Amino acid sequence: MNEHIRDYCKKFIESQENPHYAVFLNGKWGTGKTYFINKLLEEYTDDTDVKSNDIIKISLFGVKSTDEIDMKIYQAIHPILSSKAVKLFGAVVKSAIKLGTTIDLNGDSKDDISLSSDGLFELKSGDKVNSISKKLIIVDDFERAILTPNQIFGYFSEIITESDTRIIFIGNEENIYDKDDEKKKEYLRIKEKTIGVEFELEPDKKNAIDSFLSELSLQEKKFFSAKTFEISEILKCNNLRTIWQALYNLNIFISLIENSLEENDKEYIFEIFLILYIQRNLEEIHKGDDINSILTGYYKYHKSYKEYTEWLNEQQNQKKDSYFFESYLTHIPLLDAWNKLIFEGYYNKEWLNKKYEDELSIRKQQNESKEISNLFKLINDWRSFSNVEFEPLVKKVFSEFEEGKYVHPGEILLFANYMIIFSKWELIPDSVDSIISIINNLLKEKKESIIPLPDWGSIEIGYGGYAYSTDIEELSLVRKQLKEFNENNVNRHAKIDFINDITNISKNIDEFIKNIIHVNGTYKYYKQPILSFIDIEEFYKELQKIDISTREKIINAFSERYGKTYGNEPFTKEYIPDYENLKKLRDKFKADEKPITYNPQMLFEKNITKELEELVTYFEKHMERCGVSPQKG
Repeated sequence: MNEHIRDYCKKFIESQENPHYAVFLNGKWGTGKTYFINKLLEEYTDDTDVKSNDIIKISLFGVKSTDEIDMKIYQAIHPILSSKAVKLFGAVVKSAIKLGTTIDLNGDSKDDISLSSDGLFELKSGDKVNSISKKLIIVDDFERAILTPNQIFGYFSEIITESDTRIIFIGNEENIYDKDDEKKKEYLRIKEKTIGVEFELEPDKKNAIDSFLSELSLQEKKFFSAKTFEISEILKCNNLRTIWQALYNLNIFISLIENSLEENDKEYIFEIFLILYIQRNLEEIHKGDDINSILTGYYKYHKSYKEYTEWLNEQQNQKKDSYFFESYLTHIPLLDAWNKLIFEGYYNKEWLNKKYEDELSIRKQQNESKEISNLFKLINDWRSFSNVEFEPLVKKVFSEFEEGKYVHPGEILLFANYMIIFSKWELIPDSVDSIISIINNLLKEKKESIIPLPDWGSIEIGYGGYAYSTDIEELSLVRKQLKEFNENNVNRHAKIDFINDITNISKNIDEFIKNIIHVNGTYKYYKQPILSFIDIEEFYKELQKIDISTREKIINAFSERYGKTYGNEPFTKEYIPDYENLKKLRDKFKADEKPITYNPQMLFEKNITKELEELVTYFEKHMERCGVSPQKG
């Protein structure tokens, strides 16, 4: 691909006869024009007839005058002129002189460059043709100049006709005349006098991908080469810039997480990254789009998400299939991390590894006999079961569920998700109503056993890499009901646990503090209004039993918890019930204050009171932001 263009350009550059015309390499943005020319120029070294020093490359991006083209060429010939040192030099000279100074670049005792009073370099010589001793000038970003094509071609026509310097223009022609017919005619008329040969570059994806992989030093190049090409073909991505960016960021992603990944997850996860990143760059997917549907469209139907959703709407309009739920029955590693990673660029090593490790521990849930639970056996392998295997396993899972074996909210939602979908597909005889009834009975009869989950967000979209359907109304109601149950369950358990923690506060101060804070804490009482759970009088009595420095640490821990100290955790409405008891605690410390003269302990007590005063004020400010008017006092 593009070999004929390469061969022609080499003859054009190296020929002894002057063709007296320029070559134009045309192509859409991202199709590899820069990649093509860079690979071509790599063939010219100190050992070839046309040497690397005989060639310069300039960009016309933002160029608005022919003087700027002059300067671009001279800067390319004398790179020092574009260095930071010279720019600094220009600023220094500007403050020292008003009329400017001159620079002799080539040692002919003639002034080539002047430094004006505004610190900009300008060419003194008007004879640009004689000043250029290069054999080839590559002129990139043709369409991005502010100059008109007429002005650009006019500038270079003198070089083309009066010197032996060859010119190769590079640009995206469709953006030159903005689809204006008159401008197009004018452009083509001018172009005809300057351009002798024009080529339309096609993206050479295979070679470009291999070159990118070599540059990035990615391991297992054979896998990445084949897989990247396959993905780009399915997604119809011919933009080499997008492919380069995807591989570049994949390399960063791999460096952060590779050592934590199970061997059988690696290729799948890296492939998902490329599928999502490329579509994001092409603006075919956006933040909040369903990751499961995106990947189902790719893996099952070999379509981009845009094509898949269009096809899906068409199928549903024609009522060919009432239930497109398969995307919710597939395991997606790092399920709840992809949106933040791909759309927010959150390349955080600790966060990524924690997400994966949490998910892996769920997938590897095993009972005491080291066998995976029947629920996860069903989830993992249901497609491969025969009727002889499928029926007894489903019945066993139902039985275990009713007995209360599955008590994590994520397990309950997975059970609901799969069984409701199986019911709608008529894979099982149970009705959706009967499945919901079984779930309600569990919440009623086994409520003491169901695990409270302080961070509901960790299972909001899925559990263990398996998502819940967003297309089934009954399932949405189950999720809403379970979320409300969980909130009450968390509050109930948190109240019992926190009261116990206070009773035992003097036995393990460090653990008590870690349970309160968020930074390096346990998240045990995540967003729970724990002060509202307790008798503040009893809490104050317990605090008085411990030394003053420890009391200070505990109060500071509450300041950290509510976001006052570091602002690490935004104040949320969940904390508002703590306000009344927080005021009471401040008042207790304030009422017991004594003079500090000859009393160092009271000095520290005053610090505690001051911290509580500030914390109450902080609370009141944020309550007002939440639309709640605090009773100040």
